[in-house]
Amino acid sequence: MKKPSIKLVVANVLILVTFILISFIAPFVRNDSFWVGFSFEIVSIGVFLFSSLFILSAEGIKKKVYRIPVLYFIVSYVVIQTIITIVLYTTPTPYWLGMILCVILLVFVIIGLLMANTGEDVVLKIDAKVKEKRFFIEDNMIVLKTLQNKIRVESSKEALAKLIEDLRFSDPISSDFVKTEDEQITKLIELMADNENLETNIAEVRDLLSIRNAKIKSAK
Repeated sequence: MKKPSIKLVVANVLILVTFILISFIAPFVRNDSFWVGFSFEIVSIGVFLFSSLFILSAEGIKKKVYRIPVLYFIVSYVVIQTIITIVLYTTPTPYWLGMILCVILLVFVIIGLLMANTGEDVVLKIDAKVKEKRFFIEDNMIVLKTLQNKIRVESSKEALAKLIEDLRFSDPISSDFVKTEDEQITKLIELMADNENLETNIAEVRDLLSIRNAKIKSAK
């Protein structure tokens, strides 16, 4: 277990012990309502602990950031549960009413956690898909800039500089309906490394980029 996780567990244990001590040292009437509040307060502390460990277990900063709203959600749950517990400790509230409130709150929290986890998976999949599509521009830019440093013919160098400029301002996100153009552009750029028909290939790539960008623009 990592150091932050150990500290979190220790902090939760201290909170739990403090709550138990207060519950049994203070002169509360230990009736059915008391035990309902006591039981569900311990559950809320446990949910907070496991949710916090879930956030800390995320690999990478991005995943941790996506899970931060879960922490706010759980903290809100603990606060509300604590208010209900205090009411059950200090007022003649029927135990069945307290039980209903606590169960509804817990079910709401469980559903919220399940939805949050599903939402995180969807966001991460979309993010990965977008990142993968951006590689079309980024990878080809690297190849062209490397090639630019090797070219000695001035006219070819100028033509390549214009192509790099076109590529830089092209739509960075690829799409399925321009997949053919993307594949042709990538293939032609790979052929440029041989320096054969360089200027012809550059002209073809620029034409394909214009077609590609027009298709993406018309689809928006």
